Amino acid sequence: ATGNNFMFVSITAVVVGGTALWGGIGGVWNTLVGVLIVNVINNGMVVIGLPPYVQDGVLGALVILAVALSTNRRSVTFVK
Repeated sequence: ATGNNFMFVSITAVVVGGTALWGGIGGVWNTLVGVLIVNVINNGMVVIGLPPYVQDGVLGALVILAVALSTNRRSVTFVK
């Protein structure tokens, strides 16, 4: 594995733990929970034999899901 993959997995764990990508308050315990969740998912994908590019895709979808769930939709304004 390359260093870029480790960085991607680390960022995924932090985002899943609840720290916002655009800044905000994070916590050690939340990050540890995120690490546990990402590692369980990652190890499960390795055990069932998914190719590495599919594993990266699943982790990317997990980041998108975590960001979407953490976004305060009331404060987001769209340009019409």
